[in-house]
Amino acid sequence: MAVVGSDRERLVVIGLDCAEPSLVFSHFASELPTFQRLMAKGFHGNLRSTDPPLTIPAWSALTTGKDAGELGCYGIRNRRDYQYNSLSISTSADIAFPRIWDTLARYGRKSIIAGVPQTFPVKPVNGYLIAGMLAPNTTSQFTWPVELKTEILDRYPDYRIDIGNFRSMKPGELRDQIFTMTHTRFNTFKYLLDSKPWDFAMMVEIGLDRLHHGFWHYWDTTHPLYPGQNEFEDVLLDYYRMLDRELSDLLSILPQDTAVLIVSDHGAQAMKGGLRINEWLRFNGHLELWQNPRSEQPLEPAMINWSRTSAWGEGGYFGRIFLNVDGREPSGFIPAFKYESVRETIAAQLTTMLEPVETACGVPEHMGNRVIFPDKHFKVCNGIAPDLMVYLGDLAWRSLGSVGHNPETFGNGLFTRKNDRGPDGANHDFNGLIISNIPEPGTISGRESWNILDVEPFIRTYFGIPSLELQ
Repeated sequence: MAVVGSDRERLVVIGLDCAEPSLVFSHFASELPTFQRLMAKGFHGNLRSTDPPLTIPAWSALTTGKDAGELGCYGIRNRRDYQYNSLSISTSADIAFPRIWDTLARYGRKSIIAGVPQTFPVKPVNGYLIAGMLAPNTTSQFTWPVELKTEILDRYPDYRIDIGNFRSMKPGELRDQIFTMTHTRFNTFKYLLDSKPWDFAMMVEIGLDRLHHGFWHYWDTTHPLYPGQNEFEDVLLDYYRMLDRELSDLLSILPQDTAVLIVSDHGAQAMKGGLRINEWLRFNGHLELWQNPRSEQPLEPAMINWSRTSAWGEGGYFGRIFLNVDGREPSGFIPAFKYESVRETIAAQLTTMLEPVETACGVPEHMGNRVIFPDKHFKVCNGIAPDLMVYLGDLAWRSLGSVGHNPETFGNGLFTRKNDRGPDGANHDFNGLIISNIPEPGTISGRESWNILDVEPFIRTYFGIPSLELQ
């Protein structure tokens, strides 16, 4: 098969959401000949993700060259205002900067974009686009141009954007759906490469992220939830092998001189469990409820006595804490002049936290929590950032937002082995990966580690396009 397009140099980006460098470069390396062949031709290394290292905002950072503060996007859900119930899902409308394909379009370059998160609602592109994660489903208008939707679904009727309920599925069902979804999405991308004109093409596959969360503890013998020898212990390896085959098939339809870049937005690691962040705030006197919930439940604004509450938090792969400030929140409790002292107090309590005895061989050890003040961490802080961002155990622990009695907790009722949103064996890690079959530009030759904000300039450099600031 021959790829349709001009004679100009072309570049393909394969995004593997949550691809873990230690697995590709070490544990599974001998089983991944296609990855190895690409690395031998070009370069590879760790790719430091955004703060926070989440799918949203990481892929938007990678495709714009802007960090979370510039984007004003600090996770899948962000505050729209200072009301207590203003969290809403991020969309493409929140990204005010041009994506790399928008920049390339200014120079007449055509693009094929498939599965990149935070591209819904779809916007016009100079080429073809299939929206990624956060698009609701394939009944929505998830393509550009509009007629591409029919073309894709006629050819691949089982095409799916994501597996939305992956935490509630039985393991065997989840495994089968992830493998099928990934195979279909690679076939769809190959079809577009083979049938449409393009200069730049990019796909992101979300299946690896879902796989890590669902199966890490079946593979990792050191994981607190490892069940012993089991029927799912080879699922991770089998999936990486499949990715290697899919990548080989994709490369076979490209001209030999096509530049290829493989990237992941963040890595993965074993999840020890979760810290119930709002129960921790209650335990330390920062959050007061009108009454004690009889059972575990999500925290709702109406449950909180705001006249005696300094802070509340949100669950997720990292912890987000918001302060209840007088003159800012509707029933602010903290005087504005005490904002910094309260924030520093909470940060100090978090950074000196001990792990529960059950996870430290009977001897409490520091969790190794890290606290970020967004307004001091980012050079600019657009939108409404959390007052504190917390990496629990350097992301070995998840933040759980629920409150109330949970019989499976330990460590003063603050910790649990489970995710409050369903079974989960992995949390994110700070380093993703980068692999290419082309040499690095001379100005950055020899580096061992990259930052996710380097990718957009790398692509521009490859096409000979200056930064917008220089145009």
